[in-house]
Amino acid sequence: MDRFLFRKIELWVLLVLRLIGFAALILFGSVVRNAALGNQRFGTLGASALALAEIPATARKLLRDDETMVAFRSVAVEGTRGWQFDPAAQAFPGYLLLSRYDGDARRHIIELVDIANGSVAHTWRPDADSLLAGTTHQSTVITFERWRTRYFRFIHPLLLPDGGLVLKDHQSPLIRTDACGEMVWRREGSFFHHTTEPATDGSLWVPGRIEPSVIEGAPPSFRDETIAHVSPEGVIIDERSVAKILVDNGLAWQLFATGRYQDDLIHLNDVQPVPGDGPYWQKGVLFLSLRHLSMVALYRTATNEIVWSKQGPWVAQHDVDVVDDHTIAVFSNNAFRFSTSGRGRVDGTNQIIFYDFAQDRVSRPFAPLFAAQRIATVSEGLFEILPGGYLMVEEENSARFLVFASDGALAAEFVNRATDGKTYRLGWSRFVSRDLGESAMAAVANRTCAN
Repeated sequence: MDRFLFRKIELWVLLVLRLIGFAALILFGSVVRNAALGNQRFGTLGASALALAEIPATARKLLRDDETMVAFRSVAVEGTRGWQFDPAAQAFPGYLLLSRYDGDARRHIIELVDIANGSVAHTWRPDADSLLAGTTHQSTVITFERWRTRYFRFIHPLLLPDGGLVLKDHQSPLIRTDACGEMVWRREGSFFHHTTEPATDGSLWVPGRIEPSVIEGAPPSFRDETIAHVSPEGVIIDERSVAKILVDNGLAWQLFATGRYQDDLIHLNDVQPVPGDGPYWQKGVLFLSLRHLSMVALYRTATNEIVWSKQGPWVAQHDVDVVDDHTIAVFSNNAFRFSTSGRGRVDGTNQIIFYDFAQDRVSRPFAPLFAAQRIATVSEGLFEILPGGYLMVEEENSARFLVFASDGALAAEFVNRATDGKTYRLGWSRFVSRDLGESAMAAVANRTCAN
């Protein structure tokens, strides 16, 4: 045995073995990458290679708590848990469709909350595993690790009068369920993300993402985000590349001027249809929020024209809403990043910035409220101004939802803290009118569900 172990080996043999090992390593890496991107070129060999490559990461996960769905920031709300109500909440004009990750159940849930009395009228628990069964897993950048019930976030769910929901996560199919949570339709072909905004005709406007990019010369990793117009039946009526729209409107310099390139150049996070005609827009145009350009644009679909755009004073914004026929309001994250690592930071607090088209003027009427409550989510976040002067704000990174009365008093506050003391992520909640909420509840009551 010793003679075998310590025998002399020719140098050329070692070199050949090294070359073979190097080639095998390259081949193994290629198989792993192909499987990680969701491709099936190597079949079970690819799955086995990926599992082998993931052993170190799997071991780390087993040795520490899984904090994938834990909120990023919780300093401002230390110790607070669940709902806190003030008497001012009793006049709240409707419901809140609260989308949140339940840290105790280890899954995302959707609750219809009656703010007026603090009760939960109904809870939906969509099963992502069954809703996503049979989907196509093919992308150059998405790894699909979170396409399962334990990690899938239902982002900006839309409640329908029949008690059903329109659902998605960031970068996922768009799914319509019935009152029992069973799938009615599922739209693939684009990776939908961020907001789901209904038009007056019942159709939907949703940010999407297509692969490969329609931009000539763009690398496979380029995030070619789209404006997707979807029918109530889940059919894509129209889908347009935002990068192509910018190029067509003479704004290619915003994307591809020399300097440091990045894949996520635009980051479309809201497509807001205007409710009707006004002196500064006509029905059928869309407000677009382009976070990584700190730009809000008014886009006319009929002519493929950007008829107005403004960069700043909002910074890295989310959520643009139409206030009246000449005013919009924008949720400015006011977030800055000074390096390629880390998530960035908020300069002071977030802001809701109003822009008046008639006077070409900006204002920040809610700045004192945001300062007093230290609202500062680096990413995500949204707001809604409601009947009666109420203001709803989701501070996603802190797992906190706030409702202010017209006089600025904090009428209600929710912190998504589990029994383990940790705060868990929210999923872009929305206001539901009293009529819609009661219609949905009546439909749910008339259904007999299996679960």
